[in-house]
Amino acid sequence: MKFEINLKDHYSEHNLNSFFNLANLQNRIIKSFVDVDLLDAVVFWYTNVVRLKFHLKQFQFHHKLRQTAILHSEQMNRHNFFSHDNAFVAKYKTLTNRIDSVLDNNFQGFMYWGENIADCPVIEANKTFTIENSNGIQRLFSMEGKEIFPYSYNEFAKSVVVDWMNSPGHRENILNPDFVYLGCGCAKYEQQNSGYSLLYFKLTQNFGGRLIADNRIPYRINR
Repeated sequence: MKFEINLKDHYSEHNLNSFFNLANLQNRIIKSFVDVDLLDAVVFWYTNVVRLKFHLKQFQFHHKLRQTAILHSEQMNRHNFFSHDNAFVAKYKTLTNRIDSVLDNNFQGFMYWGENIADCPVIEANKTFTIENSNGIQRLFSMEGKEIFPYSYNEFAKSVVVDWMNSPGHRENILNPDFVYLGCGCAKYEQQNSGYSLLYFKLTQNFGGRLIADNRIPYRINR
């Protein structure tokens, strides 16, 4: 299987239609090569697919939200936790703290913000399977004997967003008409089990409302 590293901007250079025409979206996610930038982008764009289904405006990409999303996913990975609050690094404890950490002269934050997180394998979650190891190659099979392959980038993003949509609080963030901006970030890790390892991702979506432009007090929404 051939892989192409796409160094292009997946946001400003694409719209919803052109992005989903990328051939790389059909590649399966394998341990030896993961295009994390592409995975972040497909979660972003598939979330906009859902927004349009509910007759809402698409989210605009914001690089600061992607920065905080990547930060939180990597922190959850590094310190082995799954929570909106980071108990290990005080300056990143809450989403408010994480947004504060990326403020600069050109970015003063949002009027309100929110967050979704997930922790997902590259196959269907909670699926029962058996493992065959041959010549260092690991293969998974269903109880019916059918081989289980990792999700493609497109399939994985869809599964994650569908799970969020099936959870009331996460769904509320995705469908909140007051949220304007979105950034997504993931961090990969391997979960070691007896006789095999499986690729997982911790994922974060950070949402932002209007950019701060007046003296009203901002507030946050965490899911």
